[in-house]
Amino acid sequence: GCEISACTLTLEGGEPWELEGCGESIVLTLAELDQEGSWTLSVEAEFEEQIESASLTFEVLHAFEAGLEGYEAGDTIAFSYPPELESFCSRDGACEVTHRCEDETGADLSCEALALPDDAAEVTIILSACATDTNVEHCLEEQRYTFVYEAPTWVEVSAGANHSCGILDDGSLWCWGSNSSGELGVGDSDQRDVPTRVGDALWQTVAAGGQHTCGVQVDGSLWCWGRNNETQVESAAGSATNYETPHQVGTDTNWLIVATGIEHTCAVTTTNSLQCWGENSDQQLGPGPTSEGRVQVTLDGGIDAFVAVDAGAAHTCAVT
Repeated sequence: GCEISACTLTLEGGEPWELEGCGESIVLTLAELDQEGSWTLSVEAEFEEQIESASLTFEVLHAFEAGLEGYEAGDTIAFSYPPELESFCSRDGACEVTHRCEDETGADLSCEALALPDDAAEVTIILSACATDTNVEHCLEEQRYTFVYEAPTWVEVSAGANHSCGILDDGSLWCWGSNSSGELGVGDSDQRDVPTRVGDALWQTVAAGGQHTCGVQVDGSLWCWGRNNETQVESAAGSATNYETPHQVGTDTNWLIVATGIEHTCAVTTTNSLQCWGENSDQQLGPGPTSEGRVQVTLDGGIDAFVAVDAGAAHTCAVT
């Protein structure tokens, strides 16, 4: 009878090597097909004294993944402000990712660099990814991501001299307006005409001052940023460096309320301690202290427990 006597496998440009277990059924795995490219399987069979051979050439293309970071293809995502989108591809530099956008009717939209159009209520991004290092086309199926605008729900807002900040119901903090001293907390001193998110932390309260801003995160930590000419940001005496991103005040995590004046800051802890720092030319830090640095406020009669505080331009009021 006819018997298969030899099977060899060759990657284009390489040397053939003989397969073990060569029979009527040949199963190839990734252990053998460990590289992309053109492979040739050759089979030699014997019948009596006659020898015949046959070969099959085929392309091997390995699977890969691509998409939008943090999202699943087919998702419908609600947004109040255009999210920062970034594509990825698992083919280690040998992949081209392209995209196009459609509105809710399926009409084409202009969407440069994965940025959603500001005036579109619904945008679908259609992402394509193709390998760039293969002789034959090797592309994924198109992936669709639909973004639907929802009006933001603000739970708190604070207005400073020339800038504003607000917190959305998801705890995210957004600031906009003048930013000459870094009071928006976004890492530079460029003005923002629309709300811009401050980092990725979650916040429970915010206060905008003259050219600085302070806020309490949900973990009770206190952060300030912006102009620091009178140490209204960094409470350590003698510090005068502006901060363009949130800077933690101390290490405590028991802060509850914060208030900002033109060049001073006051805050109340969960233990009802009131502490103030910054400019003190008009004793806005409380009776007694005359120097810079964070001080605990104690009023006449030993009153040192407070439940609320607010700061004006150069004065402060608190409720005991």
